[in-house]
Amino acid sequence: MLCDLCNKREATVHLTQEGPGEHEVRKRDVCNTCFAERGLDDPVKLATFLGQIADEPPNQTALALPVRAGDVAWQMSCTHFRKIVIRRVRLREDLKPVKAHWHRGPVEPDWLFITHVTGQRGHDFFDLQSIKVWSSVVATLTGSMSYETLPIAKGQAHADVGVEYAEWEPCNVEITNPDGSIDWGRALPSAEPGACSRRAKLGT
Repeated sequence: MLCDLCNKREATVHLTQEGPGEHEVRKRDVCNTCFAERGLDDPVKLATFLGQIADEPPNQTALALPVRAGDVAWQMSCTHFRKIVIRRVRLREDLKPVKAHWHRGPVEPDWLFITHVTGQRGHDFFDLQSIKVWSSVVATLTGSMSYETLPIAKGQAHADVGVEYAEWEPCNVEITNPDGSIDWGRALPSAEPGACSRRAKLGT
């Protein structure tokens, strides 16, 4: 199935809008590149995008993630992806504010992650993502762009933000929950097993 937007790449993200009416369901299938370029992980942009398409017959979704825009509750149905953070770097203060085209702002991120994403039919790619930390184990995504290889993602971080290649810390943390939702805080060093005991020994 090709992407409804570019009509070139394989559709890997399947979007479904369920409105307040009993049979109000709208559906679009897009590739990961178009999904990222349009910023459709933003609930407002997603609702606007889905509001532009014509009504289609009701569709049963395999996985629904709730988002909200205005007074109408919507659902986003996505192919189940497995996401593993394989590189991370805490941003130095001299690299802020981040002005990369894939970072939405206005919240300034604290970390960059590179996430290895695998989906159905063996499709895989590498997401370069900016992360805002709110507590030792709670974090949110502020920007994302997908690349075909890890070296390309690291090179883009160097070009856009100034992160040096040697700064990246290797890790291997799966952030996909059983229901398909994502826990960004799980990839923070403070959330790793033994982090609390390490901080206690250091007196922090």
